[in-house]
Amino acid sequence: MKKLVTTGLLVFALGYVGYAQTSSASTEVKQELSKEEKAKLKEAREQEEFTLAGFTEEEKAKVKAVYKDISLKSKALNDNTALTEQEKETKKKEIAQEKKQKLIEAVGEAKLKAWMDARKQVAAKYNSTGN
Repeated sequence: MKKLVTTGLLVFALGYVGYAQTSSASTEVKQELSKEEKAKLKEAREQEEFTLAGFTEEEKAKVKAVYKDISLKSKALNDNTALTEQEKETKKKEIAQEKKQKLIEAVGEAKLKAWMDARKQVAAKYNSTGN
């Protein structure tokens, strides 16, 4: 009986130690990037996306202008305290539809689809490498 209890405690202790080692390894603190580093990484990803989609400099500028305009509208919507949450959701959907229309007008539907596919590829690449 003593051997059985001792063996059980030994197995439990080894399992616990093994679990503790894997748990502490997974909770390592990731190094935070500075704002400048995040901006550089974002710019690099954008350039890679545009290149994969075959965008010209003019098309890149048009897309960035659309996103800047939509960003301003979204920020104004979020800052508007007079609207209810339901009204805000409706406005967000309208803004999303407007963004899609403006992007189609700027680069065409085929290029927009190619860009969306390129964004997915780049995101998968960066997420798989941990960057």
